[in-house]
Amino acid sequence: RTGGTMDAHDAHADEHQSTSSTDAVPAWIWAHGVLMVIAVLVVMPIGIGCVLPPMRGRLGPAKSVWWHTRVQLLAILLVLVGAAVGIANAESHAGGPHQFLGLLIVATVVLFQPLNAFLRPHKTSAHALEAALSDEAELADAPKLAPAQGPSEAWLSWQFYHKNAGRFVFLLALANIVLGVLHAIDHVSEDEHDH
Repeated sequence: RTGGTMDAHDAHADEHQSTSSTDAVPAWIWAHGVLMVIAVLVVMPIGIGCVLPPMRGRLGPAKSVWWHTRVQLLAILLVLVGAAVGIANAESHAGGPHQFLGLLIVATVVLFQPLNAFLRPHKTSAHALEAALSDEAELADAPKLAPAQGPSEAWLSWQFYHKNAGRFVFLLALANIVLGVLHAIDHVSEDEHDH
């Protein structure tokens, strides 16, 4: 600079310094990341919280499961939209660990967990209900008698799988968020290096 005036080179350098690194991140990466973070860090934990003992006690078992289902369906919708944004725009950056893990998570969240929930067996086995009714109990007393028999083996197995698959996918999703941030940083670094 000479005499308080700025030449074209100085102006360009100042302009480049004033732009933040967020300006270099394409809008689709922001949209993908924000949708996935909201789904995984906000909506899914709320859905999980709906079936935990404190909420189950407040809402009752039926409403607790009803809310869990609806909130997790919202999470699935956000994951689908976020995945669609990522897949539609990542043609030149596909094939890395973030994408592979992301597709595994999407398949589990969108296909396997809902299918597993749909196939949920009755908590009380038909045998326990039949035994309760065979003691000359009236049909109206069956709902009171059957739960005392305890959960069926099928329901216990289902519950074990559903809960642990959900926990595992949640942990994978957290790891994939970190991979996604690192991937976005690499994407920005590559773009800055190319220019």
